[in-house]
Amino acid sequence: MRVAQTAKDTNSRSLAWGHTLVRETMAGTNVKHTSLDEQLEFSALIPVLPEPRAITTVLFDIDAGSAAIAACLAKTQAIAQSMMHELLTGKMRLL
Repeated sequence: MRVAQTAKDTNSRSLAWGHTLVRETMAGTNVKHTSLDEQLEFSALIPVLPEPRAITTVLFDIDAGSAAIAACLAKTQAIAQSMMHELLTGKMRLL
């Protein structure tokens, strides 16, 4: 299998046609198979290394932001619960 780095490197048998192409090249009656020569003709579009790293960085940043928001929400809920407890027990009064 050839690995294409960009869309320019792919030929007509690109990943977009993958499932259809595999079905078209399969032969046999009960057990389907694809010959080695046909398998070597396939090409796959694989992103270059900086792109997945950038995506990973963004996802980690989003995850960190989500965790910070969840911690802030938990803290706010704890404060609201303790204030409600103090109001209900009479330790604090609203003026």
